[in-house]
Amino acid sequence: MKFNPMKNIFTFRAELPEAEALADHLLELLFAELEENDFSRAGFVANPVTHELVSKFEGGYSVCLRYDEKILPAAAVKSEVDKRVATIEEKTGNAVKRKKRQQLKDIVLCELVKRALFRSTLIYAYYHIESRHLFVVTGSKEHSQKLVHGLLKCVGSIKTETINVTDVKHGLTFRLTALINGANERDAFGEFEVGDSCKLVRKVDKEDKETINYTGVMIGGCEELLERLGDGFGVESLALSIQGLSFKLNHDFQMKSLAWTGDEETEQDDDLIQAWANDAATKVFLLNHATGLLTKMLEYRDPAKEAAA
Repeated sequence: MKFNPMKNIFTFRAELPEAEALADHLLELLFAELEENDFSRAGFVANPVTHELVSKFEGGYSVCLRYDEKILPAAAVKSEVDKRVATIEEKTGNAVKRKKRQQLKDIVLCELVKRALFRSTLIYAYYHIESRHLFVVTGSKEHSQKLVHGLLKCVGSIKTETINVTDVKHGLTFRLTALINGANERDAFGEFEVGDSCKLVRKVDKEDKETINYTGVMIGGCEELLERLGDGFGVESLALSIQGLSFKLNHDFQMKSLAWTGDEETEQDDDLIQAWANDAATKVFLLNHATGLLTKMLEYRDPAKEAAA
């Protein structure tokens, strides 16, 4: 069994209550099964390893939100709406107007949802108490927001904010250009090592953009890449690594494609709860360390501190 399979991370700053108090709050939004007319439902569930709503580990704790949604393929919905529009137009001899078409679509959705299949997703979040970093494990921005909104609904008065670095793309582009031009990697990227993949993007016009991907190359010494950066391309994402953690940092300050050195299967006869807690503590500690270095390197400013100043 592998614990805490963190592959993609959205990072927030949040002021959450202590674990015991939060567990009481989460009882207000426990998951309930989908009913016939539901399109989706979200609620907190117990961790499948610890069997607790709030699972503690050294330095923090974790929660899990379950999100179920009915699968209604857009093509199937459109096909059924088109059939009904065609029937009406044939009978009346008049074109169906947009408002009427939307009404038909709503009717079709209400009919199809009753017999639609559903998919279920578990969204985990890990909270580092000292730094107030909330790491939501998902590649979907929508899912990350659902978990944060779930916490807000339960606790009510907590403060949350997305960590927004003013211009990640410019910061990465500037540092990578300096590195290829001969700067010391320590000076350009601090404790991070630059990996072997990079994505460049250049706007062609307001709507279109040109993309170039480099994979399996020595990024720090790639003259071709340097030429592209000089031609107006910017770094959309860059592979970085630090102390056994490798990931791709994108322009939205999201860590993607995380890989952990030594992330191995746990034997079934081990103390699974303690093994889970040890794994979570190690990964969250390293995630928090990397996030702190990145925000400092890319010149993130805490809104609360700026307001106080």
